[in-house]
Order: sequence, then C-alpha cells, then structure tokens
Amino acid sequence: MATADARPPLAIPALPARGRAGDFFAGMTLWAVYAAHALAYSRLAHATPAAGIATAIAGAIVFTLLSSSRHVSIGPAGGIAAIVGSSVASVPQAELAASLAILTALVTVFLLLAGLAKITFLQRLFPIPVFVGYLAGTGVMIFAGQAEELVAHGPGALAVGLVAAIGVPLAKHLVPKAPAPFVVLALATAASALFGFAQMGIPVLGPALGRFDLPHVPAGVDLSDVRAMVPAALSLALIVYVDEIANAEALASPDDPRIDARREYFALAATNAASALFGGFVAGCSSSRSLLAKSAGQRTRLAGVMAGVLLLLSALSVVRLLAPMPLAALSGVVLVAAIDLVDRKRLREMWRTRRPDFFIALAAGIGVVALGPIQGAGIGVLVALADTMRRAMAPTALVLSPREPDHVYEPLSDDVVRASGDVLVYRFGAPMFFGNAERFVEDMRTIAASHHPALREIVVNADGLGVPDADARDALRKARDELAARGVALRLGNVRAKVRASLARSPELEILDEREFVERVRALRARARPA
Repeated sequence: MATADARPPLAIPALPARGRAGDFFAGMTLWAVYAAHALAYSRLAHATPAAGIATAIAGAIVFTLLSSSRHVSIGPAGGIAAIVGSSVASVPQAELAASLAILTALVTVFLLLAGLAKITFLQRLFPIPVFVGYLAGTGVMIFAGQAEELVAHGPGALAVGLVAAIGVPLAKHLVPKAPAPFVVLALATAASALFGFAQMGIPVLGPALGRFDLPHVPAGVDLSDVRAMVPAALSLALIVYVDEIANAEALASPDDPRIDARREYFALAATNAASALFGGFVAGCSSSRSLLAKSAGQRTRLAGVMAGVLLLLSALSVVRLLAPMPLAALSGVVLVAAIDLVDRKRLREMWRTRRPDFFIALAAGIGVVALGPIQGAGIGVLVALADTMRRAMAPTALVLSPREPDHVYEPLSDDVVRASGDVLVYRFGAPMFFGNAERFVEDMRTIAASHHPALREIVVNADGLGVPDADARDALRKARDELAARGVALRLGNVRAKVRASLARSPELEILDEREFVERVRALRARARPA
C-alpha cells in the first residue's frame, strides 16, 4: 500500500515563473469548470445551484490542502450526483436541503471511521471493469433523464439543449484548453438575457438558485429517515473513496509523492463535512475536471486553492447573474458529460484483449441501468468475483522445461512429462483450495499415466500454493498415495515459511529444504541448455 507523503500536507513548494504561470492558468480553468459542474450536477443531485457551488468550494479548498494527491479534483461529480439524486428522490421539497446535508454528513462519518480503522484495501474489491461498467451505466441513466427533461419542455427548450450539447464538443475541438462547459453556459445565459428566453416559455433558473448559508447543523429530518439513508451513505462513501484512489494513482506523475491511502480518507471526510455544513451535497471525483486541470498546466496545489478562492469570492456576484440561465442548456451540458462517462476506448480494449473483463463491465452497466447505481456496482463486483473463482478453479498447470532453454516452464502435456526423466518439477498456478483440489489430483494422474519409465519423483513448486484447506490437504494425500503405488514419490519444494509451518502439522507430506529444491531445478535446467 502507498506510503505517506513525506512533505507537509499544506506545503506549496516554490516554483519557477513558468510553473506559477501554469498553475495560474490551471486555476482559472478549474474555477470555470467547477462553476459549470456545480450548476449542471446540482440538478442531478436534486439540489440548488448554490449547493453545487458550496460543494465545489469545499472540494477545491479543503481537499486540495489535505490530500496526498496533487491532481485529483474533488467536488460536484456526475456519477456521485446521480446516486445522491436517486437517494433523495422521494424526499419532500421542504426537507430536501436538510436530507442532502444529513446524507453528506453520514458519508463523512463512514469515511472518517474507515480511515481510523485503516481500511485501505477496498479499492482492490473494485476492479477496473466494474468501474468502467458502473460509469457507463450511470452515463446511460443520466443521458436518458436529461433527454426526457429536454423533450418535456417544448421545441424551444429542445433546441437550446441540442445547441448546448453540440457546442461543448465544438468548443473543445476549436479551443482544446478552454473550459468548454463554462463557455457554453455563459453564452447560453447571455443569449437568454438578451432574447428573453423566459418570455418564450423556455424554463430558466430564476428563483431556483438557492442561497448561501452560514455553517449550520442540518435539522428537521426524522430519525427514521436518517436510518433509511444509512445504506446509501455507506455505498456512497465506498464509491467516493475507491474512485478517488483510482484517479489519484492514474494521474500521479513520476516525481509526485506516493499516494497515502489512509490520508485520503481524512481528506475526503473533511471535504464532505465542510460541504454538509455549508449546505452542499456529497463531493466526489471528476476525472474529466482533473485531466483538464493537469493538461492546462497544473503543477502543485496552488491551482486547486486558487480555483476555490475564486469560487468563494465570485459566488454571490455570479449567482445574481445566473437567473436567466436556461435549464435546457444545463441539460445539454450534462448530456455531453453523460456520454463521456462511457469509456468506449477501454471497452474496445477489453473486448480485444480479455472478453470476461468486457462482460464484467457489461453486467455492472446493465445492473446500474436496471436496478440503480449502487446495486449495479454490487452486481459488477459479484460477477468479477465469480470470474476470479472460475479462474482459480481451473489453474494453469506447468512443468519445468527439461528441453527448451528459452522457456523455464511449459504447459503440462504428455511430451514434456515423458521428457522429464527421473525428476519432474510441477507448478500449480493458483492457491489450492476446495474448488481446485481435485484438479491437482487429476494432473498427478495424467503425469503418472504418461510418465517417463525412469520417473521416481514429482516435486511440486509450492511458491503459489497458499495454505491448503481441508480439501486441499486430502487431495495432496490422495495424490501422494496413488503415486506411491506406482513407485513415484510426491514432494513439495520452494515452500513459503507460512505454508511450511502449516504443512509441518501434516508430517506425512514430505517437504524439501531450499537446497534440495534448487539442486533438482538446476539439474533439470542443465538438460535444457543447448549443447
């Protein structure tokens, strides 16, 4: 697991002029994209734009200062906002703000407890195919919801939304480093004010902007409603953490400090605590925002802090100018973000290189669309675990090659067994347990049936054997007895200390010491050398 950053968490290293200029431009870019995401994703979370901006400020300042990652951008995030919105979809409007704050506070508590308990292995339970499928399914859900919004408000709103959706990729193409969503929303707001979209029947933000409050503890929600939010909060905390760690490791530069997995818990907990206190919602990672900041020249934490300060200073004045913003333009921007959540390049790669990974992603995506984001992620994990079990139950059986100098091991076959002579070194390609123990016995029978007449010993290279369970121990004894009846001894070599200590309790299983094992390997490999 990654170690802690030796540099103090709040330190901003001195930069040459070029570095400061890069951070300045990246900070301006982050500010613009944060603002656009705050407005667009607040709709997905059923929150006000003011709540989205509060979430953005918390992520830009608090997380940037506390995280061990220089590049991850935490704040309003499409997938997280969609889960938040589905979690509070049935909450009455009068209780919505308090429910969002309590949900965010619960996420804070779970992140804090996990950090205190040093639970830093969770990202290993979410393989890449599950995340790719989860994000793709979330993107499909978001796309469908926003498309329905556009169609529901008449041809004028539909036209504005489509222009905004086309405008975002067009702006990215024409000016790659410009914050395209911000540019599109600014132009849409200016056009709405100039041409009077509201008078044309095109819905605008208007009084739905919300307001910024002083820090306060949310109240007005029944205890039963709080208990009902616990499963969603637990799932959100898990997804927020795992997603952030994955992005932190992917975005890290070679000269960056290593990611401290435990420290990230506390940084995320502090960020969400600040968001809850100031009326925001659950903050998560935005890969697109993080990549845009890095490509814009971000070098240190200065860019994120600068974006947060700009958001804080401009929030009130910006809000007064946002009233004419057409809701359809927000939907158009979210549509593009939803399409970007489908990682088509990675899905094509999975299809070409390993089909089971593609089907794991597909299962997660379909689960998200059919049952919801949290359930879909769970389905993806279950399918991934089933695939892991399938592979563990059919491990690759290898034999130390007695004939190929360029290959240390060869797949088990009659030819390689007959070429092994008096000693054969066999390697079982997985920890032995109840699901594959019988496979080991069958391999020993295959060797016994096709062995060289001089074969007197089979040595199992046990480096990956693991501590055998009861079924595996019985399988080892059965194979030993059947081979002994044919005059062939079964011995274990290259045994790790933990496994050796466990097998020592079964004295009938013979274990070679390290020197004896090495001698057998050298003798076999000597035969494979060219004359």
